[in-house]
Amino acid sequence: MKNINIYRNKFIHFAPDSWSLQVLGLPGICKEILSIIEFLIFDSGNIYYYDDQELENLNGLISEVRENLDELEIIYKTN
Repeated sequence: MKNINIYRNKFIHFAPDSWSLQVLGLPGICKEILSIIEFLIFDSGNIYYYDDQELENLNGLISEVRENLDELEIIYKTN
């Protein structure tokens, strides 16, 4: 989260700087953030669901995002 906030601030505030992003590490950063999101949704006890279907849908979406990030990691490492 800290790295993404740094990138965001430099982007938003147009700080005069010269830098580039290596895409190789971005899926890993996103996976770490996804772990935080999973904790907040499933383990924090701060979110309540009306039915189990909502929870199943969220679980499926998070699994899909994780699979896409895994695929991106493989693509970036082979290129």
